Amino acid sequence: MLPDNSTAFAYAPVMLSALFDYAATLIWALSGALIAARRGFVGIGIFVIALISATGGGLIRDALLLPFQAPLVLRNPVYILLPTLACAIVMVAGRYIDRFRLFVPALHFVDALGAGAYAVVGANLAIAADLPLLGVIFVGLINAVGGGLLRDILMRRVPDLFKPGMPLGSSSLLAALLFALLATGTAIAQPHAALIVIGTVLVINLINLRYHIRTRPLEAFRDYWEKD
Repeated sequence: MLPDNSTAFAYAPVMLSALFDYAATLIWALSGALIAARRGFVGIGIFVIALISATGGGLIRDALLLPFQAPLVLRNPVYILLPTLACAIVMVAGRYIDRFRLFVPALHFVDALGAGAYAVVGANLAIAADLPLLGVIFVGLINAVGGGLLRDILMRRVPDLFKPGMPLGSSSLLAALLFALLATGTAIAQPHAALIVIGTVLVINLINLRYHIRTRPLEAFRDYWEKD
């Protein structure tokens, strides 16, 4: 049950602009489709990985918050059509997409922006569902990283989230935490809190990209992870 003092903002299933949301969905779907194609998957496998890459976080979020309702991905056909388009593009012109020099920078930018934006979307909906602080943070994190996590599990890979690299998981966690604190513990309006958090996390992630800041395993266990 939603709290009585929830604003209209908190009821919105998607608060991102449609342009960004659909563009990010397509780019993540293309990324997943390319990964599947490189692994030698057939058409249906490429489509499933593209779909999960683009919508997996939202599917988990909706399963947690709306267990008796159809997920957003099933209520809005665009979220099925875009992975279908990505699958078709990769099957027809995947080699060119793979070599397109602007694709990787575009993917990095979407990752940098999406880490904060999608964490805020999930946290916002969790607040509307009247979850406690830890629940809000968890749903926000899952909304941001769930797609990549499900994709890697389906492909029997160690999830990128768990490996050294760009600290996008930490950024998503930070975004969910900051938004939860600002939206529930201050007088800042939720839309303004969202902009502050998304902007802050985007700047942090762009700095990480610019200066190649990466996560690393625990040095105390070097003897173990270097053998692997």
